[in-house]
Amino acid sequence: MKSLHSQVNQAITTAINFLLNARNQGGWWRDFDFQQDGGRSDEWVTAYVGTALTTQPDTQAQQAAQWAWNLLAKRRQITEG
Repeated sequence: MKSLHSQVNQAITTAINFLLNARNQGGWWRDFDFQQDGGRSDEWVTAYVGTALTTQPDTQAQQAAQWAWNLLAKRRQITEG
């Protein structure tokens, strides 16, 4: 029988793989998509998932977090306030 530590590590690896595979082709994670209004919910969820992935030492998780940061930085709109 696997130790608890081994089971937890396997669960974390499975979760990371799920998250990495849940991105769209552009690399964004999406919460929902409003087809009729042209709206989308991808910035906050990409930031949230990317931040969560930074806590993991996994190389792919770290790369995905950096990719998420780059996507968000490119979309950032400069506004006053």
